[in-house]
Amino acid sequence: MIIKGHSTSGFGLGNYLQKTVQNERVEIWPTRGDMQRDLSETLNDWRSDSLTTSCSKPLYHAQLSPDRTLSSEEWNVALDIFEKEMGLENQLRVLVKHVKKGREHVHAVYSRINENGYAISDSWNFWHHEKTAREIEITLGLEKNQGVFISRKANRPERTPSQAAIQQAERLKLDLKQIKRMVRKLYQNADNGHSFVAELESEGYRLAHGDQGGYVIVDNVGGVHSLLRVVDVKADLLRETLRDYGLQNLPSVQAARSAQQMRQLALLVEKQEAKIELYSGTQHEKQATKSLTLAERIQKTQQDLLNQREKRKRGEAIISYDLSRGLGLNRHR
Repeated sequence: MIIKGHSTSGFGLGNYLQKTVQNERVEIWPTRGDMQRDLSETLNDWRSDSLTTSCSKPLYHAQLSPDRTLSSEEWNVALDIFEKEMGLENQLRVLVKHVKKGREHVHAVYSRINENGYAISDSWNFWHHEKTAREIEITLGLEKNQGVFISRKANRPERTPSQAAIQQAERLKLDLKQIKRMVRKLYQNADNGHSFVAELESEGYRLAHGDQGGYVIVDNVGGVHSLLRVVDVKADLLRETLRDYGLQNLPSVQAARSAQQMRQLALLVEKQEAKIELYSGTQHEKQATKSLTLAERIQKTQQDLLNQREKRKRGEAIISYDLSRGLGLNRHR
């Protein structure tokens, strides 16, 4: 059993849980402690319970993934064990089962605000998740997974991508496994931090200061990846490797994305100029283009691309007009 979870504000969570695009089947189970109604409406109502408190993340969202299909009774047993360990057994709850690529997992969302108006603690939640997972595996006879906190004599398991990273990869069509293999290989082969960063940049990545305060890399399409998760080493070892790259001296994610956009535009300019060099223009025109600054060349390339799009649109409009005229003539015959 693999258990993941965190406290959340709950914005957009109802819509996410009901998406059928990425799942073969979505089942919304009966709500506990509240009337059965629209899921998003339910979660929004629970979020409002925190308005009179200082709690900014009033919901707890957990995902339980077994290695085999469980019966309804087995799911009840697993959830009872989880809730008792997390102190959520008397809280409002919604359950949504997803079936993806033939495997099932259940999303459990709880209100953290108890009957006294206080938020239930989420401290050490990863430790509680792992303890719960081991107990469920023993109770239900599931395959045992190696954790980080329990039975630490074994090697630390490989870090898995966060939910945000998975959603970003789907949105930008990124191959997370390929990115991880490449960057980890660069890290392992580098002699020091300088050579590692140089290799990162040669492969199209930029080192940046993440919004959450850690090292991240920004790829050439603007995707942001936690460097610690990608290279999968201990945090103090990564800090030592990058000791010459203080976080305060690194660009922000937004600045790194802007630099990546400029880099992509510069590469586009080079390709456009290469075409001009091969196929068109007098020697005087070629020299005039080369004399422009990079910013001017980028602006010129952008304008050329806009002109090309406009020409294509006009061409499509002419073709459409001719076709319609032809069809009109056919009708009058």
